[in-house]
Amino acid sequence: KSGDVGSDVLKVQKALKNLGYYHDWPSGKFRDNLKKSVIKFQKDNNIKVTGTVNKSLYNLILKKYEEKLGKDQNQ
Repeated sequence: KSGDVGSDVLKVQKALKNLGYYHDWPSGKFRDNLKKSVIKFQKDNNIKVTGTVNKSLYNLILKKYEEKLGKDQNQ
């Protein structure tokens, strides 16, 4: 959620950046720019819009990121 700092936030930023949702430099700090990216991801995936990342959303973001990485490597 907003104000959080850490490696898990950095992972979410990097994953959302790769997926085209996050457009800033990954810093590991959860700020408004990341919140907006999370909201857009939630809307695009028909998930209740909260602007925060819980465990299941975290897992989904990383799953989609890993799937995209796999597709990118296979092309």
